[in-house]
Amino acid sequence: MNKVTKSTNEIMYFETKYAKINRFFISFFVLTLALIFSSAIVPSINSLIFGTSSSFGTQQILIIQLGLSIIMLFTNHIDLKRFMYVSLMVIAIFIISLIGLKMGVPFDHGLIVGFMSLGFSMFTIFYFKKTIIINLIILMGIVESLIGLIQHFFNITIFSINTTKAEVYHSIFFSHGSSASAISKLGGVANIRAFGMMDSGLSLGIFCLFCICLILCTNYTKFKSKVYMLFFLLTIYSTITRNVYFATVLFAIFFLNRKKLFEHKQVINIFYIVFLALMACAPLLQDLIFFLTQLAENISIQTFGGRFSFLSIGISEIPSKMAFLFGSNIVPNEYVPLDNSFIADMLRRGLAFSLLENIMLYVCFYWCLKKVSFKDFSMVLFMSLYPFIGFSNNVTYSFLILFSIISIFINNKKSLTKVTEVFE
Repeated sequence: MNKVTKSTNEIMYFETKYAKINRFFISFFVLTLALIFSSAIVPSINSLIFGTSSSFGTQQILIIQLGLSIIMLFTNHIDLKRFMYVSLMVIAIFIISLIGLKMGVPFDHGLIVGFMSLGFSMFTIFYFKKTIIINLIILMGIVESLIGLIQHFFNITIFSINTTKAEVYHSIFFSHGSSASAISKLGGVANIRAFGMMDSGLSLGIFCLFCICLILCTNYTKFKSKVYMLFFLLTIYSTITRNVYFATVLFAIFFLNRKKLFEHKQVINIFYIVFLALMACAPLLQDLIFFLTQLAENISIQTFGGRFSFLSIGISEIPSKMAFLFGSNIVPNEYVPLDNSFIADMLRRGLAFSLLENIMLYVCFYWCLKKVSFKDFSMVLFMSLYPFIGFSNNVTYSFLILFSIISIFINNKKSLTKVTEVFE
């Protein structure tokens, strides 16, 4: 029996024996990923029911997600070569986190489980129809958007935002180019960004853009697709988050030129690499940042340049070379916001961690770029926005979750161009 015939038989065996189990577990797994996309979903629900924004329930969701990953290792095909590469990266991230713990950097269980979920989605070949799961994610986006639109147009938060010492919601108030997590810091008068049950307008905007990219991969009628996309675009507008505005315009440009980009995938790959390098080197690009600041001020964006000046302040507070490598636990606050994904993670968990996590995200992006079909190409176009948004916002965790979901969709056997691609 030749290799292709044997490989095809293996797929048929997995697909028939575990079809019902997979449909349930994979659907549940993806939905738990969507639920933990924002750490504020559980606190928001608790706020409505119990009047407190406690994070009870988040850890339980993470434990369930880890358990599902272990179960699905036995009900899906595993690419052993990828498994080895990904396992080494996840183990290295775990070890670096333990070194950071000894240096006073708190161990982030959610982040580690997030990387394990990403790794699992990268080396596993799935067998399921993604339509139902996409519909559920879009439904979740509609609910979040409805709440967000009420928040913005009626200027009410809906949820209690001052019932816990930990800050759950970030920069949800906006006034004259400035934002804050408490309205008192803006003089008591401000607009409320649409944030739904998420931690910020930025998170909701990214999730809505993700929903748009999923809609473009479905077989919805043109009318239904246009209605949904207009609805999500209205929500994106209501987040009053300029970085998401720019990302939406860039995504639209990419999508309109998707045929050429699909034929020349290296263009998207180069775009990702260039912006990843710019994100990592932002504190060194003073001339470029000065030019962008002048440009931003000309179109009434007054806070653009300030966010980059704080990166240098944060770096100056690193106490030692070991702390530079393995973490200083320097976190963003109201006085020193750190609006850059690479630098923010470097200041908190060290250069080694930040490098490795971004390498892992890039590998996921690159593998998806290689395997994606034309129908699902908008998902990869969305993935390419991470370094662009991350250049001036801290969005690593958000994209870690969304990369995992997209990787599951693209590594789905039914999304591959040919069945033999699984075993290349």
